[in-house]
Amino acid sequence: MSTHNEGVRLREVFRKYYDGREIDESDLETLNKLVAGSYIDYSMDNGVPIAKASQIGRAIKKPKAIALKY
Repeated sequence: MSTHNEGVRLREVFRKYYDGREIDESDLETLNKLVAGSYIDYSMDNGVPIAKASQIGRAIKKPKAIALKY
């Protein structure tokens, strides 16, 4: 995957999980990168794994126009 395509994928997944949602296994590799960069946090809700923007991730007010670095 090219660097540009990887950046696009990071932004897409970040936006998808910004407000929190159940984790889709197809997003797990990208989510792990976002967790490592402290943009996303994992939690459990009634036994269901959830991903949601972390405190640092929430500092990004407009997730449509971000440039994440990892």
